[in-house]
Amino acid sequence: MAIIMLVEDAPDTRDLFKMVLEMSGHEIELAESGEMCLAKLETIKPDVILMDISLPGKLSGLDVVEKLRADRSYNKTPIIALTAHAMENDRILSLAAGCDEHISKPVFDLGTFAAVVTKYAEQGRNVLQNR
Repeated sequence: MAIIMLVEDAPDTRDLFKMVLEMSGHEIELAESGEMCLAKLETIKPDVILMDISLPGKLSGLDVVEKLRADRSYNKTPIIALTAHAMENDRILSLAAGCDEHISKPVFDLGTFAAVVTKYAEQGRNVLQNR
């Protein structure tokens, strides 16, 4: 079981991804904004972070990713952009900001989605164990 931080402001999307990932045996921590994500990360250490790029508040998802990559505690934690920004340039921007993967919404194949998240969660767990 992995601990997954899911940062998503749309309630229906958040609930769907939470359900799918819980059915895969993971524990899900939720945040609805970049600020909420950073506050929660002060007390939990997830194995992987799923980051929506368009978030309410002062910080976009990419702003949060850049902050995390500058923080020694999170510079190696896998981060997956989970976004409706689906153009190739959006993918390039996500990866340049420090995301390890870019998944476009809507997600049509939830089984593959869960498998990709699980793969990155396992990598993240290994990072945490080797610190």
